Amino acid sequence: MPLIRQMPKTRGFKSKFPKNLPVSLSDLDRAFQNGDVIDPKALIKKGLINEPGLPIKILAKGGLSKRLQIKNLKLSGAAKAAIEKAGGSIIDKDTP
Repeated sequence: MPLIRQMPKTRGFKSKFPKNLPVSLSDLDRAFQNGDVIDPKALIKKGLINEPGLPIKILAKGGLSKRLQIKNLKLSGAAKAAIEKAGGSIIDKDTP
């Protein structure tokens, strides 16, 4: 029997680049109060995500009516504009 037929077939592919966990603006508006600081720990505590090791990205799905502070999270361009329009701020981990 040829060697190629003796080898087991692979069962799928696992990327070394993990997917971002999506969180919408409407979820943030529903779960948090005005002036809250949102970071990965706060999202886990509120139950919006359940996989703590993966990167999180906030998407501009829905609306935002509260002033929130976003800390150490990835944002889409439209989500960043909506947060700043609502009076919120974005705090990067590099900013003191």
